Amino acid sequence: MQQILDALNPLCGLKLARSRNAGSMKNFQFGPIRKHPSGKGTVGQYALHIHCPWRLARISETRVIITGSSDWWIPAEQNDDMDWEDWDKNRPTLSLQQSALAELFQQYDTDTKSWVNISDLLVVQRVNSDDYGGLDIHLSGGYRLQSFPSGKSGEAWRLFQAGTQEPSFSDGRWCP
Repeated sequence: MQQILDALNPLCGLKLARSRNAGSMKNFQFGPIRKHPSGKGTVGQYALHIHCPWRLARISETRVIITGSSDWWIPAEQNDDMDWEDWDKNRPTLSLQQSALAELFQQYDTDTKSWVNISDLLVVQRVNSDDYGGLDIHLSGGYRLQSFPSGKSGEAWRLFQAGTQEPSFSDGRWCP
């Protein structure tokens, strides 16, 4: 667990700047955003790729889940004659996840297909982990980004310095 905390501590003081999807993986970018060295797209100082269940919650007088991994599969707007197969294929309306991130992050970048945090919120204040590689990233404004590895094999998450050759850190181990 200490190795996870040591790997995640550089996030402290950095803003959760962007959120996007790559297939079923959630990609969160932390710190200043810059062009990717390849010239294609943008990256933050650090990227956290999450392959396991996750949630973004707000801890205040009441505990509220803002959104999470399963909200990707639920349309924000539904009606009785909705064609679910067409919605899943074409996504004519936002999912619950996209709708919640739109409200919180406030801007969408069509070039990078990213939700952009233009607020002063969501700065990493501290990080915690559990014995199973779960993450609990405490953010300003009372928000928390949490992940829950839910299987005994496969990669649950990976943290790396985006656009560099530095080793990445995955589920409690350093990777080349």
